[in-house]
Amino acid sequence: MNCEWEKHGEKFKCKNCGAITVKARRKNCLAKNPPSLLQRAKNFTKASINHIKNGAKQCSQEEKEYRFNICKSNKCGLFLIHDDNKGICAHDDCGCIIRSNGKFLDKLSWLDSKCPEGYW
Repeated sequence: MNCEWEKHGEKFKCKNCGAITVKARRKNCLAKNPPSLLQRAKNFTKASINHIKNGAKQCSQEEKEYRFNICKSNKCGLFLIHDDNKGICAHDDCGCIIRSNGKFLDKLSWLDSKCPEGYW
């Protein structure tokens, strides 16, 4: 089933699955959006190992806010917004929950972490 987008403030909301995004370009409803739970666990485990190998350094709150705002502006159209402070990256190489206020289990605050689309 394809998403059916309607304006939702400055964003778009799917009539079928309720997903909210800045760009109405996703074709499949949530069945396609985030990677499977297993793939998300693999992605997070790989990122966690790399983070620990690199010294588990955290970025500043300013850098985290910068990254979160890029995700929220959704230049790539892969950030599924749950609310103003949380969403999910739907990229096949990610799938992580992204929070503006998370700290330790949040790749957004890891200094060595990168956006899979290269936006930060």
